[in-house]
Amino acid sequence: MDKNLSTGEWESLARDGYIRLPGAFKNILPMLQKATRELAQQYPYGFADPRYYTGAIPQPLTKETARPDGRIMIPHVGFRNFDILAPLANSYLHELLERIVGKDFYFSNTWYQEVPPGAGRLGYHKDPRGSISFTILMDDHGPGMGNTCLVPGSHINTPPASYCMADPHAPHPSEVDLVGNAGDLLLFTPEAWHARSAHNGSRRTCRLFYNFYSRSSRNTTAWADVVDPVLVEQARAKLPSEYAHMFEINPRRSQDLAIVHGSALKSWAYQRSSSEEIFRDIFYAAHRYGRSPENERHPGALLPYTTRLSQARMFSVVEYFSRLKLIPTLKNIFTLCRKKLQTILRKNPRAVATNPQPM
Repeated sequence: MDKNLSTGEWESLARDGYIRLPGAFKNILPMLQKATRELAQQYPYGFADPRYYTGAIPQPLTKETARPDGRIMIPHVGFRNFDILAPLANSYLHELLERIVGKDFYFSNTWYQEVPPGAGRLGYHKDPRGSISFTILMDDHGPGMGNTCLVPGSHINTPPASYCMADPHAPHPSEVDLVGNAGDLLLFTPEAWHARSAHNGSRRTCRLFYNFYSRSSRNTTAWADVVDPVLVEQARAKLPSEYAHMFEINPRRSQDLAIVHGSALKSWAYQRSSSEEIFRDIFYAAHRYGRSPENERHPGALLPYTTRLSQARMFSVVEYFSRLKLIPTLKNIFTLCRKKLQTILRKNPRAVATNPQPM
């Protein structure tokens, strides 16, 4: 990556929620390919799906426990081979990340993925707010080859996908496959409706994923308490000192950045990263879209669970609610209410004893 985004490219990213930068890392592609090949040889079946933010150590899969569809996923690869962290030393990329998630952000995670022919779709969803992700393609990816797919513009004024789609695993009529050539960078906001397309091609496709989020949105990282601290320090030393903040965990600073001033409703709307809580998501959208996310008390930092991409359009009640589908919405609200009730009962078991059910 040898330049900043042009005005048109930034507007495209803010409008659509993704952008492709052709050949951004073609200069270091041979090094990245060598690193990923060695990791794939070391872990030929990949790892079980990590339980992020639990402190659980990811476990390698074996021939007996391998995924039935043959997919390979290796988490925290940046700490398994430091060459994979080389893109993070790119000044133009660092400036772009700062522009999206604020000056003080975390490097959350990096993982390697192989998708074989015949692998099915991953359903549409949104990931936690306040983050940005990008993929570096290790080989050429054409349409229908197990790529990340995304609905352009769905990062703003959209409820959770499960409320808007009768079948989140089905292709969306407006989806685009994030295709490209080896060495391309595909940057996208996880707040958009995104999925993985079915692989109908004839060869495996390989890619590296990287994720970052604003410090105000979390007080830890996916690798904290999982990766050996010695490896973290060694990784930090591989990058210029001005980028070291990506590896620094400071819960007190994160808590200070996460304070939201204003009405109680506004504070409540900013207290969760997930859009799956539909009622909170509505108030979040009303407070967030089309407005500056700058943290007035901390210059350069953003309010929790925000990015500068959310400024692209104002909140529209009509647009937001027109996307809801009746049956999926009713099912999800019922599930949400049941979970809330179960939480209340767990916290107050005496409520069950004093209100016995009829025999």
